[in-house]
Amino acid sequence: MIYPLLPELLSRVGATAISLGLMEGLAELVSAILKVWSGRATDKGSSPKALVVAGYGLSSTARPLMAFATSGPMIIGLRIADRLGKGIRGAPRDAILAGVTPPTERGLAFGVHRAMDNLGAFFGGGVAFILLGAAGLPLDTVVLISVSPRLRFDTPFIRPAGVASTIRPSTFEPLSAMMNPSRTIG
Repeated sequence: MIYPLLPELLSRVGATAISLGLMEGLAELVSAILKVWSGRATDKGSSPKALVVAGYGLSSTARPLMAFATSGPMIIGLRIADRLGKGIRGAPRDAILAGVTPPTERGLAFGVHRAMDNLGAFFGGGVAFILLGAAGLPLDTVVLISVSPRLRFDTPFIRPAGVASTIRPSTFEPLSAMMNPSRTIG
C-alpha cells in the first residue's frame, strides 16, 4: 500500500524524480545483498524464523514512519530500511516454506505464495486509491492505515521464547488437495 504513494511522499517534501530513482536503486541494491547474506545465514544455522520476524518487523516499522518524514533523505532512508527488511526475510521465509511443503507440492506452494503477495499489492494499491480519492483522507493518514494489515497478519506468528507451536507440517492438508476444485469441505 505504501509503494504507490512514494512519488507523492517525495514530491510533498520537494524531492525530484532523480530522488525516486536513487531511492529505488539503493533500496533494491541493499535488498539484493541482504538476500544473499540471510540465505547463507540460514544455511549456516541461524534461526530462519528469527530472521523472518526481524525482516518483517523492520519493514513494518519503517513504512508508517514515512508519514512523519520531512525531507527526501528521510523518505529515502526509510525506504532503504523497508527493503533491508525484505532482504533479511526473503530467503529464510522461502526456506521455511520449502521445509513445511511436501516436495511434490513446492512449485504450487511457491506459486500460491507469489500470487497472494501480488494480490495483496494489488488490493493495497486499490485501497490507497480509494482512501485518498473517494474518502478524501490525507496522505499521512493513508500511510498510517497501511500498517494495520501487517499488524493483523504478522502478530500471530510471534510467540514468546519457549512456547512451542501446535502446528506441525504433518497436520496440514496437502496444498494440492486444497486447490482441487472438486473437493468437499466438511
